[in-house]
Amino acid sequence: MAYVKAVYEMSELVLLRVLNPWLMNDFIFSLTGHGFRWKQSLKVLIGTDRAPCRLLRRCRSLFCACRAGRPRTCNKRLCA
Repeated sequence: MAYVKAVYEMSELVLLRVLNPWLMNDFIFSLTGHGFRWKQSLKVLIGTDRAPCRLLRRCRSLFCACRAGRPRTCNKRLCA
């Protein structure tokens, strides 16, 4: 749910920057409350994006270990 909220927040902030020319400057934008909201939303988006990558990496390593004949780390659901 936080991911969806962060996406909506980012789209609102992009529209705000496009419509207000004084917010197009990155330095000025970062000094405003909008810049703080941008950073917070970006943290949520990046953190959510990296979690599936870690999970996929872990699943791949288990799958490779199973195919190599190391059953102690084998996950049967990945081998089926």
